[in-house]
Amino acid sequence: MKLRFKKQFFMLLFYALIMFYAIPNSFALLCDVNDDSSINIIDALMIAQYYVDLTPAGFIADNADVDCNNSINIIDALIVARCYVGLVPCPTECTGKWEQAKYDQHYVYGP
Repeated sequence: MKLRFKKQFFMLLFYALIMFYAIPNSFALLCDVNDDSSINIIDALMIAQYYVDLTPAGFIADNADVDCNNSINIIDALIVARCYVGLVPCPTECTGKWEQAKYDQHYVYGP
């Protein structure tokens, strides 16, 4: 009985690990451009470096378009910096144009 339980447990653990590593981008955080699983000022710095045509090591451009306007610019870095210090909520996914315009007006450019 114990041997069967251990075997089932390890098989379940094995499948869970396969699923976790097979779909790495599904858990990626918007704003986390260096994939360290946290949003911090380093992410804002890397976005700013990318914007001025520097190529920061480990930069993930897919996570950098924070305002979802299909371009990576200094506004994205500003949003990440403001998110890091707690002035705005960190965006978790791209929203529609109308919702994004409201987000920009309230959180980026001020109330």
